[in-house]
Amino acid sequence: MEIPEPRAQRGLRVACVDDHVLFAQALAQALEYTAEYDVVFTGMSSTTISGVVDDIIQSRPEAVILDLQLGPLNGFDVLSLLGDAAPELPVLILTGIDDDDVVTHALELGAAGVISKAATLSEVVSGIRAVLAGRRVLPRRAAGAGGSGARFDSQRHLCSYLTPREREVLSRLAAGHATSRIARDLSITVHTTRSHIQNLLTKLGVHTKLQAVALAVNSGMIEPYREPATRGEHRSQA
Repeated sequence: MEIPEPRAQRGLRVACVDDHVLFAQALAQALEYTAEYDVVFTGMSSTTISGVVDDIIQSRPEAVILDLQLGPLNGFDVLSLLGDAAPELPVLILTGIDDDDVVTHALELGAAGVISKAATLSEVVSGIRAVLAGRRVLPRRAAGAGGSGARFDSQRHLCSYLTPREREVLSRLAAGHATSRIARDLSITVHTTRSHIQNLLTKLGVHTKLQAVALAVNSGMIEPYREPATRGEHRSQA
């Protein structure tokens, strides 16, 4: 009898974390069917936040798809601890919660992107590709908050009126930084930072930071701020 060889890794390693096991398994099968991803962790095998994070890290994924509603656990807590344990690991939030504040908080905690559970498989696949490439992913509703195509083009043009400091603040907002962190990193007061944010919202014709980030990133007006190389990376290059 011919013994089948072990299945070789076909693609990028992805962890799907969701307390609804059937949903996680269905998503995993769909992703693996594309032959672009190997799903190395599915579901939620632990009942503690640290346990879930340990399970994710031990599976050695290159990207994580995380639901925010994890039964008795808070997905935000998992996201926060995972960010501390593996800050370079991109996390794509896949959620059924339709709320701008939820999206904003997830980005502040380090999520690489947020996508709705109503998204198509192709949108999820594209979202994973995007976060692996270092790009921000936002729900279609938030990304389209600017209005019609003509208004969108007009807002792209208005970006040229942003000052260098406003662009810098917007870039850091796109990276998910909180107002207090932006103020500290740029050596300005929180009050001044908020003034810059209000000014750029007015110039772009939007009402929330999430809308400004969605407009800027999806139109290619700015790139999310990237942290400089760590001291360890500098030493390895020396």
